[in-house]
Amino acid sequence: MQLVVKTFLILILLSLVLVALVQWRASAREASVEAEFPASGRFIDVDGTRIHMNVSGQGLDVILIHGASGSLRDFTFELVPLLEQHYRVIAVDRPGMGRSERPKGFGGAWNTASEPPALQARLLQAATDQLGVTRPVVVGHSYGGAIALAWALERPDTTGGLVLLGAASNPWPGQLGFLYRMNATVFGSAVAIPLITAFTPHAVIEDTVSEIFAPQKPPQGYMAHFGPDMTLRRSTMRANAQQVNGLKPHITEMAERYHS
Repeated sequence: MQLVVKTFLILILLSLVLVALVQWRASAREASVEAEFPASGRFIDVDGTRIHMNVSGQGLDVILIHGASGSLRDFTFELVPLLEQHYRVIAVDRPGMGRSERPKGFGGAWNTASEPPALQARLLQAATDQLGVTRPVVVGHSYGGAIALAWALERPDTTGGLVLLGAASNPWPGQLGFLYRMNATVFGSAVAIPLITAFTPHAVIEDTVSEIFAPQKPPQGYMAHFGPDMTLRRSTMRANAQQVNGLKPHITEMAERYHS
């Protein structure tokens, strides 16, 4: 009986050491990548939630909203330098992504709640209101297209126009991939995500980005500018998985109101 108890205690101790090792490794990796890719824009506080955005140029307001696993760096690589010659361009980090915070009540290893597109849109609207934005053209890529559509549904009379780039705009058949579904669960959030953050080789990250661009290749210099390791931070992975995994019901409801 004593041997069983000792064995059990040793297993618990080893488990605690392993957990501590994973969390330490994940924290060290996050600190390194955040130092390499500091915030590039300004922060605006919306009821205690900090929203990060890059503002440049003059003229008609153009809002750029990135997709899943992304950040405003998707746009500042090449698109913003072109648009800012003619417009005031506001590239935003969606809540929980890049350098933007998630609103209160979301986030954490044990909280798998997802912010609906309408809530994300309202946060971004409140942030851009502080810049004096009026009747913007809202550009949304992929998941960001759902936020752009929610933006217009929230403010149909003051949205100047929408540009939807491969937008998640309509209900789709089937399910998401296994990794998305698992990472959106408590187990995935608390166990799988820290392991991914701590130990995913950089070569795997580069291969994944290359697969996203296939059959083309990533533009030269894109990896160094975008910083794909930023998407492996635990908080970012949780936000991304939960938001994407919870999107379909909201899209189904929103699609019925697009005629408005």
